[in-house]
Amino acid sequence: DEADAINADLAQLTKLIRQSPLELLGDHAFESDERIGEKYSAEIPLVGVSAEEGITTPKTAIGKSPERYKVLRTHYLAYNPMRINIGSIGVVRDKSQQGITSPDYVVFYCGSDLLPEYVYHYLRSETGRHEIHLKTKGSVRFRLYFDQLAKIVIPIPGDLQVQQRFVNACNRLEALRQMLSAASSSATDCLN
Repeated sequence: DEADAINADLAQLTKLIRQSPLELLGDHAFESDERIGEKYSAEIPLVGVSAEEGITTPKTAIGKSPERYKVLRTHYLAYNPMRINIGSIGVVRDKSQQGITSPDYVVFYCGSDLLPEYVYHYLRSETGRHEIHLKTKGSVRFRLYFDQLAKIVIPIPGDLQVQQRFVNACNRLEALRQMLSAASSSATDCLN
């Protein structure tokens, strides 16, 4: 029932989004190159991104030059420029996810007319990944830096409520997917 309800919401929202003007992401999003510098402390959490979880705890320890690490604030987005094509991007949803991230990552934030979670879900969608691939077509090695990301065309509903409803539907879908995955793992563990 929940999946059907989410599907109905997304079908309605997709129609509204398709009617929205297509605009360059770079007209509404801005790169942040703020470094932690002298303010670095071991208490500041190191943050990574993954295709599965978005914002996550990284698998590797902080490098030799922690002062070079980029600051991640609430509502900022971060991605690995060599792995965004597989959905390796995250959005800092609240203060508990703030911290610093690799100096190799791209960090950006959105203007007041564009919800960061809307951009996050769009870039992880099939359409978003297609746009990402178009910006790196012909490259020997896949890398998408902010100047190329800024040239991606994205439908931007002028009504923030439409963007928020889309975010809510996608978040519900992610929660349902995680629940089903956990249930499957649990059943497999029981059978084993």
